[in-house]
Amino acid sequence: MKHFIYLIKNKTKGAILIEFAIGLPILFILILYIHDLTHYKKIKDKTEFIAYEMANLFQNVSQNRINKAITFNDCRYVTAAAYLTFYRGTAMYFPHKESGGHFPHPIIYYVKGLDNGNASCIWRTQMHPSTNTTPSTMLGGPDYVDYLISAVRYKTNVPPAQIYPGLKIKPGEIKIIIDSFIFYHTTHSAYGAKGLSPREVFGFKIITPKFRNRTTGGISGGCNQNSGFFNSVVIFTPKAGLFSETPPK
Repeated sequence: MKHFIYLIKNKTKGAILIEFAIGLPILFILILYIHDLTHYKKIKDKTEFIAYEMANLFQNVSQNRINKAITFNDCRYVTAAAYLTFYRGTAMYFPHKESGGHFPHPIIYYVKGLDNGNASCIWRTQMHPSTNTTPSTMLGGPDYVDYLISAVRYKTNVPPAQIYPGLKIKPGEIKIIIDSFIFYHTTHSAYGAKGLSPREVFGFKIITPKFRNRTTGGISGGCNQNSGFFNSVVIFTPKAGLFSETPPK
């Protein structure tokens, strides 16, 4: 009887060891996955906050001026101020050892509602840092074509949802759309890139964050170069006098 009980105990211990050996790797992967999901939400929350902060700054930055029109220099300083949420000190400027090759790249869209119920993008302006570590040296400017890295489509005379899902605009109404995201190029030395994968450079353990690619568009697949990550979009009606059909200069 004792021998029988001994065999039962050994079999039980063996089964526990087998279950532990199988379950431990699964538990480890689950922990890493939870880490990545939490990390992704943290970054996404930051870019969403940046978009809202940019909208708030644009609405108020020129209110004490006689000429309230937003200038491109305003766009530079608004970008630099808002993205301090994500980049410490001068880390947003490239090349910088902390950024590892990624940097701010927001885009502002001026959209007008048409009499037929459609909408048109009139212009878009983008900003990104230069090698100098001051907001006044940020580069960019106006453009009038679609940009696949952005979550917003540059289109004319189309239903508003084709420009951005959920966009609602009345005839004659003006909307400003801000798409705040992080631009990453894996190999361009001028950006301080170290050849790291998006997963590595953004601090993920097992997942690769979704991205929009300059060449193929979409939110996944394609090349990892020239890509936008963590796009966050805010739409607002600008105060009178801030923006016009002429891009900020």
